[in-house]
Amino acid sequence: MPREPGSTDGGLEVAGGRGQGTRSAWTGNVDFGDLAVGDRWADLAIASLSLDWNFGEGHQAALFDAYGIDPDEERIRYYRALWDLES
Repeated sequence: MPREPGSTDGGLEVAGGRGQGTRSAWTGNVDFGDLAVGDRWADLAIASLSLDWNFGEGHQAALFDAYGIDPDEERIRYYRALWDLES
């Protein structure tokens, strides 16, 4: 059965795809340990925090602008506090 673009069968997806005569290289890792249907702010709160860790402060507004939403400060605080409890 053909796979949809962006879908995965549990294997690693890499730039260039499989079987196209390109050399593949590991480019990243996605942890699906907490994968579920839920509040998008659970992901956005940590994604925006991760921007600070990886690139320094000042990039969060660009993330929310690209996502087309205004930050929900109450949910961001809640999910970051939950993240801190789980870590």
